[in-house]
Amino acid sequence: MVLSRYVGADVKRKEDPRLITGSSLYVDDLQLPGMVHVAIVRSPYPHAKIKGIDFSAAKAMPGVLLTLSGDDLAEFCGPIGAMAHAEGDPGKVQHVEEITASMISAPDVWAVARDRARNVGEAVAVVVAESRYQAEDAAAAVDDASEPVDDTFARWREEAEAERDAKAIERERRHAEARREQEAAEAAVRAEPVVAATAGAELAAALSALGAGSGSGGGAGGGAESGAKASMKCLGGEAPA
Repeated sequence: MVLSRYVGADVKRKEDPRLITGSSLYVDDLQLPGMVHVAIVRSPYPHAKIKGIDFSAAKAMPGVLLTLSGDDLAEFCGPIGAMAHAEGDPGKVQHVEEITASMISAPDVWAVARDRARNVGEAVAVVVAESRYQAEDAAAAVDDASEPVDDTFARWREEAEAERDAKAIERERRHAEARREQEAAEAAVRAEPVVAATAGAELAAALSALGAGSGSGGGAGGGAESGAKASMKCLGGEAPA
C-alpha cells in the first residue's frame, strides 16, 4: 500500500549508486573458468523447409569452438516433451514413449529445428565460441538455406491482387461492350432515313406499276400516284417526280 506522503513526493532511489557506478554485477559480467558463449541462428520465416545449414564460413572465424544444426543436436538429445496431460503435471518429465491416447496430441518440439522451422525466430542452428562477440559474428556468417513454405499472407495478397485485376478486366470488358452497343444503335438511327427512302421508292414503283396495268385511265393512274406520294411522305422519303 502506498502511503499518502509518497504520492507526488521526490523519492530517493537506493539502488541507483551501484547501478550507475559499475559496482553492480550483471549476468554478462560473469566470467567462470572454461565458460563459452552460444549464439543462436533463428529463422526469419513463419514456415520454412530447412534445405541445409552451411557452417563453413562460421567455422573459419576466430574463436569458434563448435557449430550445431538440429540434426547434430538430435544425436545427443531427443525432442522436448510437447505432450502433457490436460491438467498438467508440474515437475514430471514427459517422454514420447509415455504418451497415450488420453493425452493431448501435439508435434514434437526440438530445441533446434530439424526439417522445418514453424515460426519466426525458431532456432535453426547454434554457434559456440570463446566470447559473446565471436559467437554473434559467426552466427551472422551461417548460411541458412531455408525455403519459405506456404506464406499465407503473401498468398492472400496475391489472391487479392488477382481478384482486383480480374474485376478491372471485367469492368473494362463491360464498358467496351456497352460502347459498341451504343455505337451500333447510333449507326442504326443514322441509317434509318435511307432505309425508309428506299422502301418508299420501292412502294411507289409498285403502285405505279399497279396503276399502269389496271387500264382504267388517268384517273386510276393519278390515284395510284397520289397514294405513292402519300406513302413516301409517311415513310420519311421524297416521292419521285
